[in-house]
Amino acid sequence: MTTTSPSLSFLTLPPEIREQVYTLICRPSESRSIDDEGYTTYDFRPALSLFHINRQIHDEAHKVFYSLNTFARVETPWQQSREHLQFEGDVPTVIRNGAKFTKHRLVVGIDAPAYEDEGRERETYVVHADDLGKFGHTWWLAGLSHPALNPNLRLTLELRDPFSPEWETPFMAKAMQRKLLEPWGKVRGLVDFRVIGQITPYASLLAGVKATQIEAEPSVESCLSECVRLKALGNDALKRPALHDNDAVKHAAYHQALDLYTQAWAAIHITIRQHQRHIHADAFYHRTLTQPPYAAKSAQSERLTLRIQLVANTCLAYLKLSQPQEAKFWGMRTIRTLREAFGVPDGVELAPEQEAATGLEAGKEMGRVYYRTAVACLECGERQEARRLLAVAKIYLPGEGDQKAIGEVEQGCALRVG
Repeated sequence: MTTTSPSLSFLTLPPEIREQVYTLICRPSESRSIDDEGYTTYDFRPALSLFHINRQIHDEAHKVFYSLNTFARVETPWQQSREHLQFEGDVPTVIRNGAKFTKHRLVVGIDAPAYEDEGRERETYVVHADDLGKFGHTWWLAGLSHPALNPNLRLTLELRDPFSPEWETPFMAKAMQRKLLEPWGKVRGLVDFRVIGQITPYASLLAGVKATQIEAEPSVESCLSECVRLKALGNDALKRPALHDNDAVKHAAYHQALDLYTQAWAAIHITIRQHQRHIHADAFYHRTLTQPPYAAKSAQSERLTLRIQLVANTCLAYLKLSQPQEAKFWGMRTIRTLREAFGVPDGVELAPEQEAATGLEAGKEMGRVYYRTAVACLECGERQEARRLLAVAKIYLPGEGDQKAIGEVEQGCALRVG
């Protein structure tokens, strides 16, 4: 007598196995991707498709999805805030029109009490709680860029438990409260900050956030010094590979240098994301420095010098990585920026003596940018542009060693006959 074994299906698997499957599909990293410009995007459609299979899978997957994904709903009268967060801070919008969304654990209310009577329609959108750190960081940078901003703004947070039955007292674990509250410690100088709602925040967490909000900003001098330190570490990584090292070791060191340069940019409030560069806190650097080794110097000039040095070193790192297109991109962007600062229209050709800003404090560093960009252009097959850049580099770098190096590259730019 033969017996037939029961047919296997997903629902016949043990519950713990099914939960592992749900976890693999629903975890945030599976829905998150980075585009070519370094911006984060979310696509929850594969995870949410589980909700439409049948009632049992819906209920099981729903529980796992919202245990792994926490959302915050932002409410503010300023419609440009969403675009600003996405472009400047890489805080992607999960739901653009989030007024009807109810599964959020946090409400973030941003308004200006002095302008409540203007009757603006409030914009409501949803972000992922994993991005709240970037949200707070972006707001912090905006406060440094616009000192008059935060003294007019109020931040109201509401902690929610969207999944507890109405007859139960809402609850939120301390770890979740920490995740939702701590990012706002960087937002300083607000006219008002409060946490409302049925869930009372842990006193120690709220006190910690408020204490962070009143901490003094690091001095400009300390920011510049930290940039110098990180830049030096990057330079060491760039020089570390020896002749006997294999390509993998060399490339790892060069990429480490680039990572350290990115950190150095961040130390002076400049965000680098792929080819995107966002310069913040100009108002913060609009001062004369008082502490050594920068006493009596202009903070803006010191920052500009560091920026040019970082560009020159970044160009060198990409040349060592045999990525001349990247080196050319970084160098040419800085050259165009300098030309624009001096009022030179795009596309206008200048004589080398006119293009070289000989009075620039960071002239030597700018000469290296021109020189390394010329090398990149030559490796890209753009001899004419390389010759033009080298002619400017010659003026910036009059030293004998620099002139010899420039001459060697010029030989490579020479027109070949036959």
